Amino acid sequence: MLLDLTDVAFIDAAGVRALLLGHRRACACRAVLRLVGPRGLVLRVLELTGALDVLTTEPPDEPVRPRSEDNISHATVAASAGLGVCSPDPPCWSGRPSGI
Repeated sequence: MLLDLTDVAFIDAAGVRALLLGHRRACACRAVLRLVGPRGLVLRVLELTGALDVLTTEPPDEPVRPRSEDNISHATVAASAGLGVCSPDPPCWSGRPSGI
C-alpha cells in the first residue's frame, strides 16, 4: 500500500500514531505500507519520534513501482481493523509505541 506524503507539510503525534497503526494493520495482512516522499517537517517529526525505524519510506524523485504486497483488497484492510481475521501481532511489528 502506498501513501503519498509529498504534499504533506505538517504532521503531529496523532498523524504519526495513525501511520504506525496503518503499518501494523498492513503487516497483519502481510502487506507493506510504504510512505512516498516525506520531507521537511514531516520527515523531521518521523525521525525524532523513531517512526522511521519502523516505517518504509521512498524518496519522491524515484518512480514508484507497485509491488506484490501493495495489492491488498479493501476487505483485507477492513478485516485488520478489528474483525479478527488478521493476526493482531504481526511479525514485522517491532514493538508498541507508547499509547498505541
